[in-house]
Amino acid sequence: LKITTDVTGDVFLDSDNLTDLDSLFEIVSCDTQALVVLATREIFTRPWCVGEMTRARLGRTPTHVVIFPDFVEPTEDFIESYGH
Repeated sequence: LKITTDVTGDVFLDSDNLTDLDSLFEIVSCDTQALVVLATREIFTRPWCVGEMTRARLGRTPTHVVIFPDFVEPTEDFIESYGH
């Protein structure tokens, strides 16, 4: 495990701003140098997390995934029915 303290710039925690999702998604796609996804069992059930990951992907924001032991890949059925 490598712990780093050489982070430069601001660190933005999304839970600090869940009231305005449009600006949150804009921050992720335009003003973020890297997105860190904490992949837990619940991540795909949280619309703002899915939105952030989608905007990061569309904005080509480098993304790093930390996979927790309880994480489960979504099934094809889950993906196809998402949002319906």
